Amino acid sequence: MAQSKVEICNVALGMLGAGPIRDFTEENKRARMCIAFYLPICDSLVARFDWPFARRIAKLQQVVTTEPVPTGWYPYQLPTDCLTPRDLFPEGSQDKWVIMGRLLLCQKSEDVYLRYTSRINESGTFPEPFSGLLAQALAVQLCMPITQDKELYKALGQQYTWSLNEAMENEANIGNEYREADNDPNVELFVTAGGNGGRAWESID
Repeated sequence: MAQSKVEICNVALGMLGAGPIRDFTEENKRARMCIAFYLPICDSLVARFDWPFARRIAKLQQVVTTEPVPTGWYPYQLPTDCLTPRDLFPEGSQDKWVIMGRLLLCQKSEDVYLRYTSRINESGTFPEPFSGLLAQALAVQLCMPITQDKELYKALGQQYTWSLNEAMENEANIGNEYREADNDPNVELFVTAGGNGGRAWESID
């Protein structure tokens, strides 16, 4: 069953031995900490890996910019929901691209499609394994402010790291696009753990 934001936070609080909350408007430290940490941690966790549930493809719009753009490069606007650009679509193309702020600079003058990881605003769209992983990430961040228990913090951090690695390994085995590309000697596609196809990109502010 899909979990709401409050339910995910209550799973995290349960890992700390803390009482649950009914909603984020409660006048207590647990609710204040949950509302402060939930969105940043959720965005960070979604952004760090090529989760299938957060994959999107969008045709980019070329824009006019006051920033200096080298000859032969064209500026495109990143989608507003883009957390992490992954690769031009289809993967393995030879077109060079780089991220500059909220712009993508590319050597293609038209028909630029970007595969990216999207911000997910509704927790109900998370697969259950991801909801559990998010709860673990929240528990790690909430541990010291709520419990001041260093040993618990260390144990939760170790468990979260193990769960994250397992989840990324499982998700990376979904689909066959990378295996097909790896078997094609005419396609350059280096797949990193973050799933960004080995293309150069910078962090989004």
